[in-house]
Amino acid sequence: MKAIKYPVITLLSIFFVIGFYGNSYPWYDETHIAIAKATGYKKWYNATGADMAKLKAGRKEELNHY
Repeated sequence: MKAIKYPVITLLSIFFVIGFYGNSYPWYDETHIAIAKATGYKKWYNATGADMAKLKAGRKEELNHY
């Protein structure tokens, strides 16, 4: 049984990586704030800072935050 265990786990891992490969959905400001509040982050109102910097700085911050 031990000889079969590792190839099965490897094949399942490969299947999940290939099967669920695709576009990811972006997090918007509301999502950042909701996650920050849910985790108990005391400064939850700063959770959208990276998105705001991207919007305000334009091309300079474009590649730093997706």
